[in-house]
Amino acid sequence: MAGALPERPLAVAPAYRWFDSLRDRNFRLLLGSNLLIYLSNMMEMVVLGWLILDITDSIWKVTVGAFLRFGPVLPMSLLVGTLADRFDRRKLLLFNLAGDMATVGAMAILVSLGSIELWQIYAIAPLRGVFNAVEQPLRRTVAMDMVGQQRITNALSLDASLMMAASIVGPFVSGRLIDTLGSKGSYITIFVLYGLGMILLSILRTPRRTSRLSSDSIIKNIVEGLRYTLTHPVILPTLAITFIMNLLGFPFRQVFPVFARDIYGVSATGLGLLSSLIGIGAFLGSMVLASLGSRFMKSRIYIWGSVLMAGAIIFFSLSGHYYLSLLILFFHGFGFAGFHIMQGAIPLSAAAEDKRGRVMGATQLAIGGGPIGTLLVGGLASALGPQMAVGIMASVLTLSILAIALSASTLRKY
Repeated sequence: MAGALPERPLAVAPAYRWFDSLRDRNFRLLLGSNLLIYLSNMMEMVVLGWLILDITDSIWKVTVGAFLRFGPVLPMSLLVGTLADRFDRRKLLLFNLAGDMATVGAMAILVSLGSIELWQIYAIAPLRGVFNAVEQPLRRTVAMDMVGQQRITNALSLDASLMMAASIVGPFVSGRLIDTLGSKGSYITIFVLYGLGMILLSILRTPRRTSRLSSDSIIKNIVEGLRYTLTHPVILPTLAITFIMNLLGFPFRQVFPVFARDIYGVSATGLGLLSSLIGIGAFLGSMVLASLGSRFMKSRIYIWGSVLMAGAIIFFSLSGHYYLSLLILFFHGFGFAGFHIMQGAIPLSAAAEDKRGRVMGATQLAIGGGPIGTLLVGGLASALGPQMAVGIMASVLTLSILAIALSASTLRKY
């Protein structure tokens, strides 16, 4: 029933709580595949921004590239959620990975030939975005299928810890590869990692689902899922915070290349460390949440993690010192762990089984605020400077999160 509070989970011995979900072999394979894909994505974000900045020397064109890369999240979100409820999710993931490999392979070839131009990057970026938009909702619904509601917080915490580990290693490795071998070395490495992830995904098996969508039209299924999401007293405010975070919070990462080169005066390796410190904080936060299991209300972790993220961005915008900024980004990452994990755990555990895919699609739709925010931060940064732009957006973000949380009493009790 919409709005019902979750059942209390059975007690889990402390010695097993941390790695509870890893008892499932197939979930271990899924985590291995996820790690390789996350590592690839983190590396690509760094190399794409640096490559565009190197070619154009324009902050606006860097943010346009990021917009094109993540823009397809909006049009694809509802469709992929419906497909996840209708078809075999593992097969959809395999098809998606094949597309990822094809587009990364095209970038690797163009960079290796030394003939890549901005229009080619802009043409491939939306294709990369299509496959990226499909990926996350599918991976989370597959995880839910494997571990069930009582272990979903633990499972997503472990998954998030791997994502954060990838965000530590990926940007640093990518920065080092850019400094030593150029963008070519990064794209070739990314291609290989995608291939290994596909191998792991191909040998795992998912449990038989107890319910699927009827053969009604896809449009009808999408409308039904949207109506369910927009009237659910727990899911709706959760997605509202997700949207505002992606619109006003995450886009500050897209101007990292400008902060690194023009404000801090560091190389591509220094640029990679900015993202890596977020990853270190988020990794530690994820491991703490994995050890807690379900002992704390999901909403408190989600709301306060979001507030910590937004506050850290404000301090980042005020800091003009590289090492102080690294410390601030560590705390930003710690808050990100709570936001990211509960962004998935709350809707998955609150939704009915036959609507989980579409609810994850709606979550991805909320994440689609990011590309719009990328253009916003790019325009503001061009007019006011990157620090002022980031500070204004983060201040509005903080006030918005608090307003949504105060007005959503059902979410606060979840």
